[in-house]
Amino acid sequence: MDLHHLRIFATVYSCGSFTGASNKLSISQPTISEHIKNLERELGFPLFDRLGRSIRPTAEAEILFPRALKIIDDIESLKNDLHQEGSPLAGELVIGASTIPGAYIIPKLAAAFKDANPRVRFTVLIHDSGQICRMVKNHELVIGIVGAEITNENLEYSPLFRDEMILVAPGNGEYPDRITIREMLDLPFICREEDSGTRKSVASILAGHGIGLEQINAVATLGSSSAVKEAVKAGLGCSILSRRAAEDDITSGAIKAVTVEGVDLVRDFHLVTHRKRTMPRLYQEFIRHMRDAEDNRHK
Repeated sequence: MDLHHLRIFATVYSCGSFTGASNKLSISQPTISEHIKNLERELGFPLFDRLGRSIRPTAEAEILFPRALKIIDDIESLKNDLHQEGSPLAGELVIGASTIPGAYIIPKLAAAFKDANPRVRFTVLIHDSGQICRMVKNHELVIGIVGAEITNENLEYSPLFRDEMILVAPGNGEYPDRITIREMLDLPFICREEDSGTRKSVASILAGHGIGLEQINAVATLGSSSAVKEAVKAGLGCSILSRRAAEDDITSGAIKAVTVEGVDLVRDFHLVTHRKRTMPRLYQEFIRHMRDAEDNRHK
């Protein structure tokens, strides 16, 4: 079975169209179609039903896709293993991350890794935790870094980064420095969206104190930590954010940190991977780099 055919098949399957695969691979659409036809002839069954301008994977394609990815990953891993130990790392790392790790953690780690490995390129895709987990499950990403675990038998999670969360309020002096968790319920509160890892962490923390998320005085729901932070700065209300996202504005006085007495606002960001995918050497080395950096941070 031609490896090139398998790569093109996997790309068409992931993109959901010949046009998307053509754009991603920089190969003409007729060439993409011809490769798929050749693979279908070799296998003896169709892989996609052509429905006008759209396509739908056949039952055989659903079976082939994860196995094709494993073959591709195994070949890449074999190529890497055949290089001498210590040979330069090269290639593209595509990392999916929720907002906080994607915006405030990964860029610094990527810069340090690239300094040591100049032939490596990075692409960081930022979505909410639920979307990143779905992309790993669907083999659109090799790894993701998320603040909330989405239960699925094919996904594997391991703690990667420790994150301190803080209650933040407008920096105009109207809010106390310390409050109880019950007093927090009376504050105008800005929430994150449904699939956000931050929202799930806040819900878990409140549940540990016998409080449901529906009991807070929600005044807005926003789709990113940056949007929440800007709304707090504008005086719309308070919220719980990662200290990593808030520290510059706390230092400038635009917002203030409020201590919630007796509440441990700490969470983990997790590495999410697919149980059936082989981890390429480049990803293995970057994961090791991230873990070493986090270990050094806590020394």
